[in-house]
Amino acid sequence: MWVVASLGRAHSAASAQPRPFPGMSRDHLSATLLHAYANAHYEFCRDGRWIDCRLAQASSTAVVPALLSACNPASRELDARANRIRHQALCAELRAAHIAHWPARGRAPDASWIEASVLLHARLAIVDALARRYRQNAVWLPGPPPVLRLYVDPASALPAVVANVRLQWVGCDPPDPPEPT
Repeated sequence: MWVVASLGRAHSAASAQPRPFPGMSRDHLSATLLHAYANAHYEFCRDGRWIDCRLAQASSTAVVPALLSACNPASRELDARANRIRHQALCAELRAAHIAHWPARGRAPDASWIEASVLLHARLAIVDALARRYRQNAVWLPGPPPVLRLYVDPASALPAVVANVRLQWVGCDPPDPPEPT
């Protein structure tokens, strides 16, 4: 079994509240965190090799490939044990529902942050329901072009595209367009 839960920082399993990541307010997504999502590397594991998720293809027109994590809900850092339990619950739910999925991860370009995920093939309504159930701010759809499907309101006006990734606001109001300069 593979587990990637290191975020480059050590935390006690006894920590009472998860800590928000830099750029994350209580209920809003900041430009800083949005850029971190957009610039991350998303990979899935097949035959023992990590492959760029942009190469994932839908198995039919009814389903989409999507990278989803159960770790660090609402971008609040949990300890490794809590993340492992959440990840295992997501995998068990996918197996029980007979939803095709592969081990995956999202990581910072310098690998200072790595988060266990799954690449799944499912109808978009199922992807959305799972993202909300596991309290995720976003899922990554390989595209082309790649899409960050966002489930949380932006903290301020944000562009429609960040780092060549299209932003798709779901279940929240899209941001106001930036003011002209």
